[in-house]
Amino acid sequence: QCSNVGSSSVGSSFRLALPPSCLTLTVRRFHAMGPGGPLNSYPLRRFDAEKEMLEHEVRTAIKIQLSVTIAAAVTFCFPQFAAVRFVISMTFSVSAVLLAHAISGTWQSSVEALRRHSDRHDVLWNTVRLGIHALIVTFHPEHEMLRLGCLFYLPVEAARFSRRFLKPFLVANMALVFWRFRHDLLGTGVAFIIPALLVSHVVLEISTLKVQSDAKSASLSEAHQSSCRLAMDTICSVVECFCEAKVVLSPELALTEASPTLHTMLGRRADQGKAFQDFLHTSDAAKYCDFTAQFLGQAPCGGTPHVPVVRSVRLRLESSLSVPVSVHLFHAYFEDFNGKPVFIVG
Repeated sequence: QCSNVGSSSVGSSFRLALPPSCLTLTVRRFHAMGPGGPLNSYPLRRFDAEKEMLEHEVRTAIKIQLSVTIAAAVTFCFPQFAAVRFVISMTFSVSAVLLAHAISGTWQSSVEALRRHSDRHDVLWNTVRLGIHALIVTFHPEHEMLRLGCLFYLPVEAARFSRRFLKPFLVANMALVFWRFRHDLLGTGVAFIIPALLVSHVVLEISTLKVQSDAKSASLSEAHQSSCRLAMDTICSVVECFCEAKVVLSPELALTEASPTLHTMLGRRADQGKAFQDFLHTSDAAKYCDFTAQFLGQAPCGGTPHVPVVRSVRLRLESSLSVPVSVHLFHAYFEDFNGKPVFIVG
């Protein structure tokens, strides 16, 4: 806000107290602009919890498929596993295909495309698990380690990564278990079928809790995003109502977006990425550096993201004609919904 008053003490904390008429004006302007108005047109990156979760699953799938592919290739070379080299070679081939499919997920940009990719990958993985189990039942039914892996490891591994198709996989996997022991269900089969049923039941319950937890996390993240966006829009609305110019700065004190109001006020281009110190009068540059150093020291990143820290300072800017312009700068510091520090200066 432009002022010709002399400089006062630097950096005094304050709360912005507005009369009821000013608050009414601010609220009316805020609602009149609506979701598509200028208040919501700032180029801020929207945090999508589901997209972040799906992208994390893609990265995790790449790591797992890469490790399985390497492990299968190394295991194939050992003579101790010569009897099961056919199964190992099939595992290597299928894992390589799944790795290529997982890598293709990194090219998806929208949430819908990531969902479709996740569903396809889920179906492919469960099909591969069932295929490996069927091959082992057919060619190596008496191999103890492979049997234990199919009965107990495959359901647990499926529960870790399967999102929507875990229940059909568990049903098909138990069908293969019953088929394996079809000739001795009440003898040797009981010792394996009952523990396999218990494991399937436990992993299904854990998977259900995981899905509910993911949905709750996404819901809380959306609520946090909405509250942070509302706080930022409200601060911007107040600054635009009562200040002649508004600037959004990064922690490095560079403009995160162009400021037409500052350009109009000083007659100088205020483009994105330009350092805010370039607009200061030379004699006030050191004063502003001391102010921001003290400001950042009292408002560390991650301290109070929901309660903006507001400080003010009086100094001079420099117009396009090199004329000093006395101003009163209000700085609001907080973290946006992406966890990044933001300065809004009026």
